[in-house]
Amino acid sequence: MYGMYASSDILFENTNIERIKKLKIYYPNEMILYPGKKYPLVLMVNGTGVEYPKYEPTFKHLSSWGFIVAGSDDPSTADAVSVISTLKYKLELNKTKDSIFYDKINIEKIGLSGHSQGGCGVFNAITKHGEFSKYFKCAFASSATTKSLIDKWNLKPFEYDSELVNIPIMIVCSKGNADQAICPFEETKKNYDKIKNVKKVLGARKGVDHGDMLVAHDAYMTAWFCYILLNDEIAGKVFIGKDAEFLINKENWEDCEIENIN
Repeated sequence: MYGMYASSDILFENTNIERIKKLKIYYPNEMILYPGKKYPLVLMVNGTGVEYPKYEPTFKHLSSWGFIVAGSDDPSTADAVSVISTLKYKLELNKTKDSIFYDKINIEKIGLSGHSQGGCGVFNAITKHGEFSKYFKCAFASSATTKSLIDKWNLKPFEYDSELVNIPIMIVCSKGNADQAICPFEETKKNYDKIKNVKKVLGARKGVDHGDMLVAHDAYMTAWFCYILLNDEIAGKVFIGKDAEFLINKENWEDCEIENIN
């Protein structure tokens, strides 16, 4: 049942994780009440200048739907080094008996979400980090910096190849002026088109711009993770069929595509 979770949080300081001083983790309150239950994990990959304190409402929202959610203060997430380090740390906590996360993480249900530079981090996390990339089962990339800007500013750590994506992924952006400079829809769609043989979703949010996307994409991001990681049938209706809710929400979204979802 939706909305059944309350959120609690914990802040890990000086974690000795590569490039991370502080790591914020939200989890469902019920987690400490049911010792035998495991929860999916979503790692958040922040954009430039948007560290976890600026989008904690997103953490709270996801955890209220039954996810453990973690994000950091790393200002340079595009190469995915810090998110992979966070993954390793969470896997260690899952095996540490005196941790509140001991045996609480369903390691078969791990997803990640990133915005802007963090969107690049999403692509790189699932394509460039060997065995650790294989832990990710679902991804969401919002307003991910695309090739034209990466080339213009010679942003080598931002470079990625979406053709290598092999897990379900939802890719969104807006058509606002800032997004058209950072992630033009035409390039965003090219990234989407290069991905083959997986469940995938594309859409452009109307009436917002780059900085607004963290809030504007939240509902569909949550539905995406509920559908893929929780096997939620109600959330699945948002993406399944010719009359999928995401496709017919013409008031808020445009140029929407859904492939390989029946």
